[in-house]
Amino acid sequence: VVVLDYREHAGLDLLDAVFDMPGIDLGSAFNLELLDHWIEVMPAIVQAACRRSTPADLAFIDMLFVSQIHLLARGAANKDLAVIEVQIQDEIVRLAGSTILRLFANSMRRFRLRFSTSFFNSIDVRDHVRAQRALLNDIMAGNITPEEVCRLYRAYLEEHTRRHRESISRLPSNPSLFTEQ
Repeated sequence: VVVLDYREHAGLDLLDAVFDMPGIDLGSAFNLELLDHWIEVMPAIVQAACRRSTPADLAFIDMLFVSQIHLLARGAANKDLAVIEVQIQDEIVRLAGSTILRLFANSMRRFRLRFSTSFFNSIDVRDHVRAQRALLNDIMAGNITPEEVCRLYRAYLEEHTRRHRESISRLPSNPSLFTEQ
């Protein structure tokens, strides 16, 4: 058996396989790297999606936010709210128009669901949905340019992921097994 360094030899298929393994915690180092990547990349994806979207596309995303609001009113679990969050992310990635980006997002779907659930456990989800929907409404009304959306969304993520970053930082640095409760 030859064990190779995954950072040098693995691909996105490794991520999907790891995210499918129950009881694996990837550790703070990996999760913080993914959080930083999300904060850096997602605003640019949102900007590209804004440039390509139609009013119907934006109305569909708004409908997903409304679904989250209805679930919140019924006291839904954060995991159920995170499922819709991932749908919103998938729609934004689709609108950005990159096949490579969509394949990457597909490979990361399990992680994004786990990450979004964990993120929702560290924030006021109702405020998060309202803030994102307000940004969408500004886009729909033509009040902000795609470049402004990118800047505002990056600032939003940097501010609103601080508690989640602190939570991740308390995890062991390296991957480990855990039991879900």
